[in-house]
Amino acid sequence: MKLFVCSVSLLFCFLFSQSAQAQGTYTGCFLSSTNTVYTNELYPTYFLGVTGARPLSPGYCYWTPATGTPTCTVCTGGITYNTTTGAFISCNSPVAGVRNTFSMIYCPLDDNLWTIFLVDGFLGFLLIRNQKAKDPDCVI
Repeated sequence: MKLFVCSVSLLFCFLFSQSAQAQGTYTGCFLSSTNTVYTNELYPTYFLGVTGARPLSPGYCYWTPATGTPTCTVCTGGITYNTTTGAFISCNSPVAGVRNTFSMIYCPLDDNLWTIFLVDGFLGFLLIRNQKAKDPDCVI
């Protein structure tokens, strides 16, 4: 019985931990105001805000950085460039962000905690009941 209880508990922990893994990893400039990672690098430390935006997928709560936190700029209003050479000149409506590699973190694990507690409580009840049946003098 103890082996069964341990096996079922480990199975539930494994299944719920699989859904908690980070997915959707992108390298770019993160803006906390929009909760979006911008991946279209226009010029070193400058990212285009019109294309290459990676918002959070449904069911994911937040981004987590994988490395350090150097700064970057997202050009939310477009760019100014030299019409002759096509070289980047400046950024219109710049917004400061954080340049990094970010991963989406799945959040509904918190919503499933009641299920884990319910299953573990039931299995604990069975284990205690089984222990009392074997030893009537058990104080548990």
